[in-house]
Amino acid sequence: MRTCVRALALLTLVVVSACNRSRSQGTGVVGVTTLCAMRSDPARDLVYLGDSVVGRMVALSATSGNDVAEIFLGNTLGGIAQDHCFDHIFVSVTGGLRIDVIDPDSFFRTSTLRLGTSTFAISNGAPGHLLVVTGRALVDLDLARMTATTLKPGASIQSFLCTSRDEMRAWLVESGSGEIVVTTFDLTDLSVAGVTTSPGQLQGNAVGVASSFAGDRLYVASDGADGVYVVDGATLLPIGTIDVGPGLTAMTINPTGTRMNFAQGGDVVHGASLDVGNPPGRTIIAAADVRERGLLVASNGLSLVTHTVDDQVQLYGLFDLRMDSVAAARQGETFSVTLDGSPRADWFLFMSLEPGYLYLDPPSLPDPRFFDLSISNGPVLLMAGTFDSFGHTEFSGTVPGGFAEHVDFVIQAAELPRRGRAFVEIGNPIAVRFLGSDCR
Repeated sequence: MRTCVRALALLTLVVVSACNRSRSQGTGVVGVTTLCAMRSDPARDLVYLGDSVVGRMVALSATSGNDVAEIFLGNTLGGIAQDHCFDHIFVSVTGGLRIDVIDPDSFFRTSTLRLGTSTFAISNGAPGHLLVVTGRALVDLDLARMTATTLKPGASIQSFLCTSRDEMRAWLVESGSGEIVVTTFDLTDLSVAGVTTSPGQLQGNAVGVASSFAGDRLYVASDGADGVYVVDGATLLPIGTIDVGPGLTAMTINPTGTRMNFAQGGDVVHGASLDVGNPPGRTIIAAADVRERGLLVASNGLSLVTHTVDDQVQLYGLFDLRMDSVAAARQGETFSVTLDGSPRADWFLFMSLEPGYLYLDPPSLPDPRFFDLSISNGPVLLMAGTFDSFGHTEFSGTVPGGFAEHVDFVIQAAELPRRGRAFVEIGNPIAVRFLGSDCR
């Protein structure tokens, strides 16, 4: 099935046109004192911000950082989530004891879910379900029946929630008394009790959490001496640590699960590969010191979003060769990609069915170049071309149909060496999702 879909994708993405367009770095949003959540919408190339105290949600362009929409919800906010098909945004309105449902296209509130208790962190669960940390417990909310199943009583209102890409597993990450406690739940069978980390296994306070692309690993960032803990996604048994030093304030992982960015209280945001040895990556200097939980990589893998102590949210480019596209699309829709590189340079676009590490430089070098593509399940050359005189090209095609479930793959572009630069330039990887037949 997956091979068939790949072949269809290769055939249907065709070059349509090349035109002139330039981009500038956006300034983002100012005046954001308390940010409860940042979430990237892969179906619209947007980033949603929950400005908690003000009670507003803001949508930013994931490419330029421009403010494209805002909605005020009247009370303090606690978290942001989206449904299985990216048709709805769910915002926990902590002060209003409710969850507001927002239409992502009109940015209007369409309905309200009243739970009778304060709501904090939320995440998507299995299709048709939400995970919600309330003032009483972590619950699984069946949206069709509006029934709640308690997964863990007394969950911390400061906890993190994380759901695997395949929506089959979720993790609750709590901190207290200098220790991090992680609990994982099988979303395919809520009757099975959650698995919890052993006492004393994870030290410090959690400042970030993310799962691998396959959901087989969980990365838990701590402000303690061990840096980032890596645990088995199902058993929570320790796999190792990523030694980034103590005092982390924020950590984020890109959508392909191949690259990590982290900050230690200052304005420097470090990069690292999640491959063996964790080679260091590109360093970003933010406008000011990064706040706690103040980092996110947008769903297009192109931009790093920062929330800093000067109350600004800004975007910073992570790649010189820039690929812009939505990262989720429905069957039968048009799927378009734009590339911005060097005038008249040759470019290539590759695809694989999962991410990986294909190095062009020795991994021992600082910021080694590598394709975030699987060696065993790709890469395949999708297409090639030449940038126009403005260093731009774009192409589009129709998303293939005939598959019941979501199909995931990774695309990534490269630019050939040219005069004045004797090496291959690699662009941002995008983890693309073609939505299943239940998302029409």
